[in-house]
Amino acid sequence: MVLYAIDKAVMRRGRFAGPETHCLFDADELMTLLREGGFRQDDIAVRHVNADMGVNGRIAAVRKQ
Repeated sequence: MVLYAIDKAVMRRGRFAGPETHCLFDADELMTLLREGGFRQDDIAVRHVNADMGVNGRIAAVRKQ
């Protein structure tokens, strides 16, 4: 599975991103969420991406054995 999440710091700048509509994650929180979801540390790869215009995020690739 592959996911993309805009970085928490970027989302906080947006007026539309509130707790009633968005869950905000930084890299460590995303990694913790995936481990709590049953993925092993060795099966998770999270990397930083810059999608231009100041929008930084994370791509997480996970596999379940």
